[in-house]
Amino acid sequence: MLYENCGTTAGYQRHRKYNTEPCNDCRSANNRNIRNRKQFNITYDYGTDCYLCGDPIDFAAPRQVGDPGWEKSLHIDHVIPKKFGGPDDIENLRPAHGLCNVRKSNIGLKDYLSAYHPERLYTLKGINHEIVPQKRVNYANL
Repeated sequence: MLYENCGTTAGYQRHRKYNTEPCNDCRSANNRNIRNRKQFNITYDYGTDCYLCGDPIDFAAPRQVGDPGWEKSLHIDHVIPKKFGGPDDIENLRPAHGLCNVRKSNIGLKDYLSAYHPERLYTLKGINHEIVPQKRVNYANL
């Protein structure tokens, strides 16, 4: 059944209210809304800089890989790759550049930083210490 505002999140909610199967347009609009809220929460919690290289993310850049400027666009990266059992929770997700995310792919954070950004290996904050070793201070030399 189609409603007057089908193809929107409100249309999806109306389908649910009247216990009808949502049409594809409404389902798609609802999925976009969930994805956008998740991305907003991640950038709100972790900032608008790429957590891998530290440079600002261009939110106006196209996100499709191969389009001009996609390298600096927003991609959401799993700190612990799903391949290694990383959860899909917001605690395991961080904002990253498209190029940084594609380069990191399914390798661990420590391996990626060692290969592409060794200067950031010991400076990341808010990441599990088991993933990124923290620099130890030798108090004997102070």
